[in-house]
Amino acid sequence: MDNATLYSAYFKSDSDYYLTRLQQYREGRKMSFNGYAFFFGVLWFMYRKMYVEAFIILFLIIVEGVIEEVLLESAGVPGSSGVNVISTIVIASILGVIGNSLYMKKAQRVVAKAKEENTDEQSMLQYLQEKGGTSYSFVLLIVVVIAAVVAYFYSLNN
Repeated sequence: MDNATLYSAYFKSDSDYYLTRLQQYREGRKMSFNGYAFFFGVLWFMYRKMYVEAFIILFLIIVEGVIEEVLLESAGVPGSSGVNVISTIVIASILGVIGNSLYMKKAQRVVAKAKEENTDEQSMLQYLQEKGGTSYSFVLLIVVVIAAVVAYFYSLNN
């Protein structure tokens, strides 16, 4: 079975776009901009089933926010100084630039594991279809958790 078929099974409905990105990645163009990763950030990573990457990014964003808050407070800079907006744009830009690269690395790992652990083509394809594609479940969970937290803090202030 050829690699294009395996990667198509992993990428599913967006296979044309991601097969092109994979080819570019293999040719040495590791970075390409992904608008969805830029606009949706961690949610895009979860949608693409990159859960470990999403939680690492979320952790780094929280750490960055705490450090930013401490530094701004110690420097006496008001929170509305625009630093938050700038850091958000920088983080979103970084995620937009590294999103496809991280996705290609994950795809290569999963396809290699599928080849290693499955002897027949049907099992390989089934494995890739289960591990690849997209998932709304974690995205929905995060949206519900965020809504609950916002509602909680809103109720505290009223």
